[in-house]
Amino acid sequence: IISANYHYKQDIDFAEIFKKMDKKYIVLQEENVGIIPGHVKAFTERAKKFEPTKADLILTYNLTTRNALLNADFIDSNKIFATGCLRYADIKKNFKRNIKKTKYKNIIFYSFQHNSIIDNDPKERNKKMPAFGKKGLVNFFKNSHNLIINLAENDPTIKVKIKLKWPGKWKKTIFENWKEFSGKDTLPKNCEIIYTNFKSEIFENADLIISWVSTTILESFILDKPILIPKFDEAKEKYNDFIDLSEYEKTCIICEDKDKFITEVKKYLNISNVGDEVMLERKKLINKYLTADTSKMINETKKRIIETLN
Repeated sequence: IISANYHYKQDIDFAEIFKKMDKKYIVLQEENVGIIPGHVKAFTERAKKFEPTKADLILTYNLTTRNALLNADFIDSNKIFATGCLRYADIKKNFKRNIKKTKYKNIIFYSFQHNSIIDNDPKERNKKMPAFGKKGLVNFFKNSHNLIINLAENDPTIKVKIKLKWPGKWKKTIFENWKEFSGKDTLPKNCEIIYTNFKSEIFENADLIISWVSTTILESFILDKPILIPKFDEAKEKYNDFIDLSEYEKTCIICEDKDKFITEVKKYLNISNVGDEVMLERKKLINKYLTADTSKMINETKKRIIETLN
């Protein structure tokens, strides 16, 4: 039996049941940590609240996540291994370097939720923080999205794709915020909301990638393209100490001033590549948090699963 996460409530029950049925239980951990120290600490503290796992094997993207679960006494060291991010193998394999030029400047904006990352902040640990409620990154979400949509509204030479993980309340909140901001019920024709699975073709034609703290930043490092990380409103004011982006500074543009956000977007939208020095720094982070050798990663994953089954 394969699970996607060690702490999903239903998966904990499944692990208990399937172990009683004498089935092997393997976790391909999809939620990993690394770049933000506060997040790593919070991840470790959360894991300490659980009883030791019943899983026969947990595979993580990186050593940081593995060590966090070990430090929480959540699992024995011979049952957890950092084998890499499997979906990155598909991205790297399918990535096409000869991208067709278009008459538009293309922006991919990886959206986020009101509670993204910060629900792990110890100050918020005992508070209920819904994905889209009245707490958390409310103004940051509202302003960053509205500013990008408004840019598309005012410049028909730009195309914007806002990438969600799922529709429903997420999509509805974007529309509600935009209507409040603009008085309009629909987005500009050159602004599209998508929620497909992460595939390389989504970002290959991007001239600029905008993302909050997400694995998609690391996956986008394969591109020789600017990546902009906004950090203003609550992200800068209330949660600044928790959200330390210093490890991103050599690889991305970090914008902490809301009033300069669109100026930065326009500036880097017209830069065709980031250069060898930045790409070298990006490679270091890929090696550390995802994996560089994808064939080795696949073989190591197979090896650990087969050993567990035997």
